[in-house]
Amino acid sequence: MGVLPGRIERALVIGGGITGLAAAHALVSSPAPPRVTVLEADARLGGKILTTPFAGLPAIDAGPDAFLARVPEGMALAHAVGFDDAELTSPATGAASVWWDGRMHRLPDGLVLGAPTGLGVVARSRLLSWRGKVRAVIEPLLPRRDVDDDLGRAISTRFGGEVLERLVGPLVGGINAGDPARMSTATVAPQLEEALRNNRSVLLGLRRIRRRTTGTGQAPVFVAPRTGMGALVERLC
Repeated sequence: MGVLPGRIERALVIGGGITGLAAAHALVSSPAPPRVTVLEADARLGGKILTTPFAGLPAIDAGPDAFLARVPEGMALAHAVGFDDAELTSPATGAASVWWDGRMHRLPDGLVLGAPTGLGVVARSRLLSWRGKVRAVIEPLLPRRDVDDDLGRAISTRFGGEVLERLVGPLVGGINAGDPARMSTATVAPQLEEALRNNRSVLLGLRRIRRRTTGTGQAPVFVAPRTGMGALVERLC
């Protein structure tokens, strides 16, 4: 949240989802906090986040089940409302797959939000045709371009349409429940935006970012409270 002009006595937040609650938390945590009112049309707070008992288990996330550990704002918010590292866990995950051309295809290792970080990653993927692979592997040879905040256009320009349609689209679109062509690169894929901004080759830039952020390869990608994402909502409230 940006710096508020002057002294605000009262603030109204419309919507009690995670965005509204985080905004309200930022307001009440400011040096001169205003009186904050949150308006929510639903009977509960949390928006898309819902943790509920299911099949004899005490807490199952029916909506988002984690947040990205590599995006610092999520971790900062969790720590700000009192979660320590022992209360946060990396959900157990298996391999991700995409249904394409009548069968399931496993997403190859070595991707950052679906974008490849090596030529071998592209070559091993059965999701891409040979034309799609050739188009993707020439990315390091392409001239540097200005950062494009349209995620779909940024990916297709650098790697071609197949990488967008069959790798990045299913992964990023699934996480964010939307069309990558209508998403902001900086908002939903900050690592990609960094690679676009600081490197001629996005593939090589993402490779460096992946090495830096994963270290030994054991760093978690996703993090959630052990008792479910609803616990984050409860702490914020």
